[in-house]
Amino acid sequence: MTAYLIYSGFTLGLLSSLHCIGMCGPLALALPVGSLSPPQKEIGRSLYHLGRITTYSFLGVVFGLIGEKAKLFLNQQVFSLSLGLTVILFFVIDISKLHMLSNIVLKKFNPLNSKISKGPVFFYTFGVFNGFLPCTTVFLALSGAVASASMLNALIFMLFYGLGTVPLLYFFMFSGSKILKSFNFSFTKSTKYLAFVFSILLIIRGLNLKIPYLSPGITKTEITVCHEK
Repeated sequence: MTAYLIYSGFTLGLLSSLHCIGMCGPLALALPVGSLSPPQKEIGRSLYHLGRITTYSFLGVVFGLIGEKAKLFLNQQVFSLSLGLTVILFFVIDISKLHMLSNIVLKKFNPLNSKISKGPVFFYTFGVFNGFLPCTTVFLALSGAVASASMLNALIFMLFYGLGTVPLLYFFMFSGSKILKSFNFSFTKSTKYLAFVFSILLIIRGLNLKIPYLSPGITKTEITVCHEK
């Protein structure tokens, strides 16, 4: 189960990083590392990513706990089906509001404009702040965290989701705006496709098809115990 969480979380993060370049790429490029020495630049960038991963892991714990509580009222099969359908509904209706909310938050409070010293604490704190920005792909990942119905499993899933977003975004930091221009396609549409695939996986998971990892079987005993809790 742990291997599945690691693989699925990292893969989702890797796919989501295409969206990250469009949404968070400008913030990553704006990190004030220009006057730093090469080692200091790498430390600053690494701390920024560590801050984001810390936030994703924290959110995993919170939403995993929500999943645990929800499991007390719904059996795992119904819970997974409901969550998959909810994600599809959310993305079909409109996801642009999350992007708008993210822009509003940035305009109101952007740590890059802060006058505080741009030391190690700043880079880590900015990464933490970045992790809390409203983002459609993070919403998808948190849906997976809730579906795990376990605080520990959700933590593992979100930790590796965060790690999965690092490679492409880190490469982008070196390549700069040249890469950003080549990503001028509709991120909203690409995210909808990703959301649809992820939702289908959640639904398949809840169909009780007895396929290891993908759709594990849920016995009547497990369902009864779940309701008794």
